[in-house]
Amino acid sequence: MGVYCFNLTIPKSTSQETPERFEVQVHRGVVTRVMVDIPYGALGLVGVKILSGEAQIFPTNAGEWFTWYRTPGDFRLAYKTLGDPPILTVVGYNLDDTYDHTVRVVIEIITEEEAEAMLRLARATEGLFNMFRRLIFKTGE
Repeated sequence: MGVYCFNLTIPKSTSQETPERFEVQVHRGVVTRVMVDIPYGALGLVGVKILSGEAQIFPTNAGEWFTWYRTPGDFRLAYKTLGDPPILTVVGYNLDDTYDHTVRVVIEIITEEEAEAMLRLARATEGLFNMFRRLIFKTGE
């Protein structure tokens, strides 16, 4: 497993058309968690998205940006890293005409083997749950 933490400082008056970019080389695996912390003082004027190559992967809907500013965004997901080596790019804009803003990004990646083990465990747990459910409903008849 790897956890990548980095800051992207976005200069004031940085538009969506010419955003600031930060590339990070990551290891092969499955992205399981993304956390984005946009500072409180940004007041909705800062947006961030994450790309793999030129394809937008976070947020999932193309053309959208993470734009909150009160609490950090914390997302659980499963995205297999692509490329050799895999490179993710954080892209950000800052419509504030007075201050630069620094966005904190944390990306957690597990190996494909870890992801497969977690999937097997989830399936086994689901099987046990279903077995107990059948036993409970059967004894309740």
